[in-house]
Amino acid sequence: MSIRRRIEWDGHKFRGYVDIGTGLEGDHLAEAKEALVFLVTAINSHFKIPVAFFFVDGITGQQRAALVKQCLELTHDAGVRIVALTFDGCAANISMAEHLGCSFEKQDIKFDHPITKDPIVAVLDPSHMIKLLRNAFEHNKILINKDGSKIHWRHLIQLNKLQYKETFHLSNKLKNRHINFQKERMKVKLATQLFSLSVAEALKYCRNSGIELFSDSEPTEEFLIVCNNLFDIFNSRNLHFYGYKKALNEDNASKIFTFLNYASDYIRNLKTENGVLMINSPRKTGFLGFLGCIEALKHLYTNLIKPKILIYLPFYKLSQDHLELFFCNIRAQGGTNNNPTVRQFISAYKKILTHVQLIDRNKGSCVALENLSILNCSSAVQRINKSVDVHAELEEEGYDLEIQEISAYFSDFGIQAIGHIAGFIVRILFKKIKCDICVGALVTQHFEHFHKFIIAKDGGGLLYPSTDVFKICQTVEIYSKQIDIAKFNKDITTAKVMRPFIGTNLFNSISYHQLGEFPESNHITDLIKAIVDKYIDIRIHHLLKLNIKLSKRQFLNKYVLFQGQ
Repeated sequence: MSIRRRIEWDGHKFRGYVDIGTGLEGDHLAEAKEALVFLVTAINSHFKIPVAFFFVDGITGQQRAALVKQCLELTHDAGVRIVALTFDGCAANISMAEHLGCSFEKQDIKFDHPITKDPIVAVLDPSHMIKLLRNAFEHNKILINKDGSKIHWRHLIQLNKLQYKETFHLSNKLKNRHINFQKERMKVKLATQLFSLSVAEALKYCRNSGIELFSDSEPTEEFLIVCNNLFDIFNSRNLHFYGYKKALNEDNASKIFTFLNYASDYIRNLKTENGVLMINSPRKTGFLGFLGCIEALKHLYTNLIKPKILIYLPFYKLSQDHLELFFCNIRAQGGTNNNPTVRQFISAYKKILTHVQLIDRNKGSCVALENLSILNCSSAVQRINKSVDVHAELEEEGYDLEIQEISAYFSDFGIQAIGHIAGFIVRILFKKIKCDICVGALVTQHFEHFHKFIIAKDGGGLLYPSTDVFKICQTVEIYSKQIDIAKFNKDITTAKVMRPFIGTNLFNSISYHQLGEFPESNHITDLIKAIVDKYIDIRIHHLLKLNIKLSKRQFLNKYVLFQGQ
């Protein structure tokens, strides 16, 4: 962890010089610019604890190896069994692994414990490896698989451009920042969202739809899927997930090892356009790291799960994320100062050991659920009545578009995206609406032309929206393209969108449902309002995200931290 260079007096001694436990003091020592921390994470329990820290100004691989051995000896004295050593892929750490007796190029990832002589596996952190894979892919632009087919970076660029042009995303998170990631290299999510199943499925749909730019995208799709599944396996946490996200155990071992053998062979045969194997290229670390993780997983299965020491192996426990979160906690202890000196680091370290932990709210995973009021005509009327001169604005702009003509305004790409959004809205309304008749009108048992992308993505849990829901979403989409964000008023927009539905035959299959009801409790009208309201929320949220400018704050902040200023 980078720290601020500064010499301070703590009342007993000068702090800020290099300190690796030798007891040497004096101004002949260099100022420390980094803290080297060792942290133990329990695989068979739910705790982690830092066990050692050293202040350094650069440290060789040989010195790191000596400190690792000393740490292993002390943890052994405390009765702890160490089975793996995790670190990132910097050159000093690779050198450290070699001094310990490992060789990632030869896939020899084990070294002996200095006391017990039990094997310990060296693991290159999967989160760092997925970023290195992304960097290598972007740098080379083209990779060649074992069949001689080309894997193109341009497919990702073209998909991103197409989605921005259509103002729709085919159920993936690919954006400009994923393509131009150079100022956000440290963000793991930008790499994992790029190497995702959703991006691969979007490429496949574009290829199957006959879009010429993606006619040769199948090898790229395969590469993305392999990387996605590998990271899912190495990010597994427990048995409550499905597929490759489920932690390794005896029940799914055969399936996972079959894929790992395939992935290992796939990675070993990847080449640059010049014919150089990626595992022998200058950017080989990410590929060798994943191969090492595969061997580590096999070894741990043999030594921990087969002997019944563990029921399952949560490989996420071997991730360096736990140490990164510890560093976040250290920085948070300083309040607005996230760049601690040696003295401040020691103080924060002691606080954490005494359970004074702080949580970075911006990094939390809890999101407040939306409280959407639907099928409540009075609340909708109240919202509309709060608008000023709504009817005047409606008369001023008018609406001369027939619902039957709407489809001509969208490409097939847009139609499929709207259909997928409509299915998402139906899923939300299913959870909110208590009227069985209204719920039944939202879905259909027949495949329509706007269901093609839903069918391509459906793994058994997607809903197929009815034609009426799709028509409503199409109408709202035309208005969303005309929205001026600076002057946007949701109540006025909702009122405009509702006008063309007056007197139409939408939800004609449940027209009997409004008979005998009071005008202010018409379920069909309220159902249309609920769909319109939700679609507007989704599209406005998406349009705002498209216009987000990349912030320089994180880049400049990291620049200062890593410079030790």
